[in-house]
Formats: sequence, structure tokens, C-alpha cells
Amino acid sequence: MGDPELDQLIEEITTDAYGDEGFDAFACHFGDELGLPVAGRVIGEDVEVLHVFFDGDERRGLTARCRRGASTYEVALLDVVFPDGSGARRSLAAYRQWLGLEPSPTTGSNDL
Repeated sequence: MGDPELDQLIEEITTDAYGDEGFDAFACHFGDELGLPVAGRVIGEDVEVLHVFFDGDERRGLTARCRRGASTYEVALLDVVFPDGSGARRSLAAYRQWLGLEPSPTTGSNDL
């Protein structure tokens, strides 16, 4: 069973979104509501998440464009961990729940 607070956030984000439009709704939420760029971690390395978007691949889901130093790269948003208590972490938990995944995965060295 999902978290009712996350269900409410999912409802707010995906109102009037049908099918894969939900991905676009979540991408817009990350861009509009969270004030990108935001700090995150990918495979235990600190990154700055610059942009979240949906490239049409439902299997990959949302993509995060990240910067570390002078390099930028793209990873699945599900591979990013955000700081505890941040709006980005809550939004990612809602996205994970919307996908049918556990809202908070076991992350080990990715914890912030």
C-alpha cells in the first residue's frame, strides 16, 4: 500500500495526464516546482541535477541531466538520490510510487 501523502502529491502532479503524459507531468513538476538545479548523488558521487525530462522511453522513464565538475551526463532519474528532507527527495518518492516501486529504495552509499 502506498503512502497517502505521496498519493496526494501524485494526484496533484498527474491531474489531466493520461498514459505516458504522466512522465511529462512529473518532468514539469521537477523543473517548475523544485527550482533546478538541485544537489543529488549518483553512484555515491555528488552531482548537480540540471534538468529532468522524458525522452519517450517508458522503460527508462525520466532522465536527469547532471553535472559533476566540468562534465555533464544523463542518467535515469531513478539512479539519483536527493538529500533527506528535500522537496526533490519527496518528489522522487512520489514518482517511484507512481511507477509502482518502493518510495524509498535501499541506497547504501548513495545516502546524503
